[in-house]
Amino acid sequence: MTISVRESIPLQFSEIVGNVNLLEQLRKSIQRRTLTGSYLLFGPKGVGKYTVAKQMARFIICSGVKDETCRCESCVQFPESPDYLEVGLPPDA
Repeated sequence: MTISVRESIPLQFSEIVGNVNLLEQLRKSIQRRTLTGSYLLFGPKGVGKYTVAKQMARFIICSGVKDETCRCESCVQFPESPDYLEVGLPPDA
């Protein structure tokens, strides 16, 4: 059985393992609505850059309470939401 990387991406910040300090800072920034204009996520393949970026995008486009249990229209449609677009992904991602 083959599992696509995209199928195994955690749906919530709480499901992401590791990077505890980073995730807590991002969670607080999202709740306070104090996100900066850009973030640079770097590191070797497999450390969770894509996963964290995808979760950040989900919270940024959220039109509801901005927590992991939100069921607003944007969160329900994610990642098929028209407000979300993945660009520049390598074919093996």
